[in-house]
Amino acid sequence: MSSTRRPDFGALAEIYDELRPADANWWELFELLVREADLVGRRVLDVGCGTGRAAAALTERGGRVWGVEPSPE
Repeated sequence: MSSTRRPDFGALAEIYDELRPADANWWELFELLVREADLVGRRVLDVGCGTGRAAAALTERGGRVWGVEPSPE
């Protein structure tokens, strides 16, 4: 029987945005997601939203966004 380990980002919560900066690569991927999923102005549920960066960026594009994050940190 194998055990399933869930990733624990709690220890990295304070520096998560530094580890994964909103650089040109992040914005390129984000814009691709917005375009391909037709998310501008939509209602969006961001599950596992982390620090909420994507949710905030979607809100700036007129969306109504709900973020759910299981980690209390």
